[in-house]
Amino acid sequence: RALTDRTVHTLRYPRVPAPRQDGPCSLRDPGEYLVLLVDGPSREVATVSFEDDRGKGALAVEVAGTLIVATHVSGDQRRTRQLARLAELAATPPGHAAVLLGDFNTDRATVASALGTGFAVADLPSDALPTRPHPSGSASPWIDHVVVRGAGVSSAAVESADGLSDHNLVRATITM
Repeated sequence: RALTDRTVHTLRYPRVPAPRQDGPCSLRDPGEYLVLLVDGPSREVATVSFEDDRGKGALAVEVAGTLIVATHVSGDQRRTRQLARLAELAATPPGHAAVLLGDFNTDRATVASALGTGFAVADLPSDALPTRPHPSGSASPWIDHVVVRGAGVSSAAVESADGLSDHNLVRATITM
């Protein structure tokens, strides 16, 4: 509500997540969303709630001839079908670019391999903060990515969210 000069595009997932703590939820709306805030003209192209995980999906918006896709992908074997769907969604006409960003719940190499040729995943510095800080374990600490098709991506970095989220922020420079 405070960003009256921006267009807000949203996808509200069909499921409502269970609270991680006992007791009443302090949120006005406990729903889960994908959100894109856009400065300037934009047009919603698609909202996709993945059939095999109703709490994951994609929100696609066209901004200045570029397709921007916010996504949240499952962290298990369902990921393969979901990444294939994202590749289809980002198959823009020649001369148009696509940018995919969000929580892919897997490492960079897996995302790059699953999306296929024509996609480039931003390479984070080796000393980057984890995108999803968690206690040590088998999962990759870098599961949030910026991916481009028909554009360049550089200067990727991870910025601390100072505990305001369970993920840190990923930023990158996109060149057309």
